[in-house]
Amino acid sequence: GTIAVNYLLQKNTDSKYTLYVDSESSSSGYTVKNIAHTFCIEVARILNKHLTTFIRLEKPVCTCLKIYNREVLEHVVEKYKIGDIGMASDDDDYNDDDDMVKLGRPIPDMWLSALDSDINNIFRAQEWVGYEKREDHYIWAIVLHPIRDADAENNRYMRRYRILITEEDEEGIVVSVLDLFKLITKHSEAKTDERALVPTDSESGATELRQIKDNYTLKELKLKICNELRLIWELSDEKKTKALRRMCYTYHPDKASPNEKEVYEEAFKFLQTQIDRLEAGLPLQDPEDTRAQDSTCQHSRWRSYYDEWETNMKRNKDRRQRRRSRNSSEIPDLGPKIPHSKVDPVEARRWLRQAESDYEAMNILQHAVHDKKVSCQTLFLAHEVAEKALKAGMYALVGLGEHSLKIHDLTCHASAIFSERPEAAQIVFLASKMESYYLDTRFPNRHPQPKAPVDIYTPTQATDIAECAGNIISTIREIVDSTTK
Repeated sequence: GTIAVNYLLQKNTDSKYTLYVDSESSSSGYTVKNIAHTFCIEVARILNKHLTTFIRLEKPVCTCLKIYNREVLEHVVEKYKIGDIGMASDDDDYNDDDDMVKLGRPIPDMWLSALDSDINNIFRAQEWVGYEKREDHYIWAIVLHPIRDADAENNRYMRRYRILITEEDEEGIVVSVLDLFKLITKHSEAKTDERALVPTDSESGATELRQIKDNYTLKELKLKICNELRLIWELSDEKKTKALRRMCYTYHPDKASPNEKEVYEEAFKFLQTQIDRLEAGLPLQDPEDTRAQDSTCQHSRWRSYYDEWETNMKRNKDRRQRRRSRNSSEIPDLGPKIPHSKVDPVEARRWLRQAESDYEAMNILQHAVHDKKVSCQTLFLAHEVAEKALKAGMYALVGLGEHSLKIHDLTCHASAIFSERPEAAQIVFLASKMESYYLDTRFPNRHPQPKAPVDIYTPTQATDIAECAGNIISTIREIVDSTTK
């Protein structure tokens, strides 16, 4: 006989599933709820997971099954943070606690206004930032240290930073400054004015700092735009696009305060005209020329890209505003609480004392037993001395967050200290010489059979590395003393 059913979830020969629904019962809320329930059970069975893990998704699945037009789809996407329409996101794990700042987690839409798009920002070690993982998708990250690069000395937009985006990875990744956004919230504004530091437009602009002005005249904005464009036009096409997009964010009239809107409207027109001129192979206009802007050159390919980007920006802005208005009573006025690391002189002294104790133990072992059999132990102790001393230096200069505290990479901490104290350049070289002695000096499986650490390292190596450790602890002692007086 025939069995009548309202719906059927059938597994096909290609291991895909097809959902069949009786048209006469498809509008029934009871049927949709049953389909969602069946779907969750089937997913749990396929993945061999406990049913309770997926049954809580019954309501979101039920909501998705009721979508009947794009407007409803956009609402559901926002509500459940599904990701971009038409594309599942592997990064957006649903979590009700949007105020939580967690390493590698996507930055919720409601906090994107806290990202400062100014491409002139300088980032410091241990600073929490927004990292643009892909276009218009941002995650929380921590700056470990700037990368020393000769090109960046002449063009600040070529600067690169090593950042941490997962708790599991000690090494982090190296990214362009154009992928990083400073976080500006009322919490951070009350505690620090670091965001007001930018490079000057002088030839040595990569290292000199000045305060950002609250208000610019049109002439000053035009001069600033021209100086930035000259540097941007030295970049690769990919980086140039990122930089120009950031400039459009920065100078867009919508970002200006009401009393500056007129000035920024003119500055934005000037920016677009100069981009068209550069794309056409023409020189920049003189910022001090008060005559009408030249509009003889054709719109560049960038203008088409910009028009598309602006349309997307406005759509995303409207979407975020709708979401914010629906949740306005739940969103704190101050923004996310960024877990800033703090300079801690007491902790710096504590770590330095332990480093000095390890240094004494290392010297006793090295001088008391002139034997190859203990060279590996001497080398490991030297690494311990350097690591604890460098962490003392971090506490003295910028602080040390819980994620970075777990990092054993000496060069990472030495590079961060060097970015704050250029006169301590030697510690980066010393740290790089000692890097391999953390694990290799202890475990036989780090070496090919039948060798073990005791068979490999020599008293000469131990003496050399012990001297490196002594130089590092001496440099750090000076830094700690100078900052804790």
